[in-house]
Amino acid sequence: MNINEISDRLKSIIKNTAEKLSGFERRIYIAKITIELLDKSTRKAERVFGWGRKTVEKGMMELTTGIRCVDNYSARGNKKTEEKMPELGGGYTIDSRSEEPD
Repeated sequence: MNINEISDRLKSIIKNTAEKLSGFERRIYIAKITIELLDKSTRKAERVFGWGRKTVEKGMMELTTGIRCVDNYSARGNKKTEEKMPELGGGYTIDSRSEEPD
């Protein structure tokens, strides 16, 4: 299908639907749209819908192989300082009784 044949209203519906999905289901949906409407072009999917090419590629691989990629949400974000710098150790404690008023 030609990109120009996709109306703005249809683009909006497709984007809104993708936003309501998450993870594996979202990637499969994006992959199916890319295959059916955009000639399997990840670049077109990025340009038309604003989807990341890596996400589209991952979804297409999941769709063709039937193997689901595991999302590693726990690896995201900032690690604790103790994990990043173990040399700091956890040897610092505050004893509230050590400075009792007279």
